[in-house]
Amino acid sequence: MRFARYGLMLAVLIVLLACGGGGGGGSSPGTTVPLAGRVISVVTTGPLNPGVTVAAGGASTTTEIGDGSFSFDAPTGVSALTTSATSGFPSFTFSFPAATGSTDLGDLYIGPEKVRVTGTVRNSVTNAVIPNASISFAGRLATTNASGQFNLVDVAYSSTTQTGFWGIFGNATATGFFAADFNANGKTASGGVVTVEDILLVPGSDDPPGTPYNIYGQALPVATGDSATVKLLQGGTAIRTTTASANGTFYFWVPAGTYTIQATKGAVTSPGVNVTLTSNNQIVRKDVNF
Repeated sequence: MRFARYGLMLAVLIVLLACGGGGGGGSSPGTTVPLAGRVISVVTTGPLNPGVTVAAGGASTTTEIGDGSFSFDAPTGVSALTTSATSGFPSFTFSFPAATGSTDLGDLYIGPEKVRVTGTVRNSVTNAVIPNASISFAGRLATTNASGQFNLVDVAYSSTTQTGFWGIFGNATATGFFAADFNANGKTASGGVVTVEDILLVPGSDDPPGTPYNIYGQALPVATGDSATVKLLQGGTAIRTTTASANGTFYFWVPAGTYTIQATKGAVTSPGVNVTLTSNNQIVRKDVNF
């Protein structure tokens, strides 16, 4: 009888393990990945109240009304997230590379309308188009074609309140070039399409300086410069962006050329400070003052 009882207990244990145990049918380890991000209104540039429902691969959650953030587990390999708001906005679907690990989707903008954002990426030195550049804007992703052009579809837009849309900064990257920020400031939709200015990428250097930087400085005063956003612009286009340290210090490494440094903290932006590198190995200090 003892062996029969133990045999029955072992059979029950095997069945429980095969069914995932007594955990209520939860997913097995490795079958889900954490997704995180924020959902932002293009009208107010802030979170929505009530919160927005976000769903991916059958899993869902609701954004925090304080900052629009969300975090939840979705099936491994998921590559799209859909938002549903009660504010009268249509649903938006955001595509991204298949998630195989913890994934931060950043800021996902939604609004009352949808437009297509298009533009061209060029070499800042030769003006040649750059194919296969990666573009991100308002939570949308695209790649430039053989003509250097990109199309971002279903981008959040508001024809009545455009300041939020104009304040969104996108990013362009390409192999062999420094990344650059861009925006659609002053551009309005025509026939459902917004065309941005050409995005100019600065070629990377094959002759790096002997230290990790060749332009550095401080955003002053220190109390204001702490964690300020510092941008390095060339021809009016931001080609590098960094965050100043606790004492306002910032660093950049770029090829020889003429640039402008500008710092922003909250609603305050410093005047631009020009800096010229005559060689890649030259190290120059330039401070910016609020």
